Amino acid sequence: MKHFTNNRTSVLRYCQSVAAASAVSSMLASCAQVPPKPNVSAPSSAPVAQIPTIAIDASLVQSVLNGTETITIRSGRRNYAVGPAVMKSPDRTIPIEITKLEFKTFGELNDEDAKGDGGQSVAELKRDLLRFYPTLKDGDPMTLVYFHVR
Repeated sequence: MKHFTNNRTSVLRYCQSVAAASAVSSMLASCAQVPPKPNVSAPSSAPVAQIPTIAIDASLVQSVLNGTETITIRSGRRNYAVGPAVMKSPDRTIPIEITKLEFKTFGELNDEDAKGDGGQSVAELKRDLLRFYPTLKDGDPMTLVYFHVR
């Protein structure tokens, strides 16, 4: 500090810069002790769950709407979510609630399944299903989707 002894202004500036540096150093030290802010993230861009859509033939719309059909039967194992869904024909969308899924083979279908599907007998049901799925065999998996119109 010898070179500042003859110049009072220089000494004053030096002291101010040291004090400022000290103040900054203190502030940084105290900031390090402040708990971090909670992690607030932007709204998630995760995909929104889609409402299941079940395609139906236009000829089935009326039986769905009037409650004659309360089960729809699909080839394969379908994992539709229980809850809100829609049935969609080429010219109509019908909001439904899926209440239950049941898995059987084509050969295990019975008259009760046929009635829920809007038919009279298992023979009629199998004939109708073969119209949509012509290669079905008795051991092929089927999904029975129980629903009601919302």
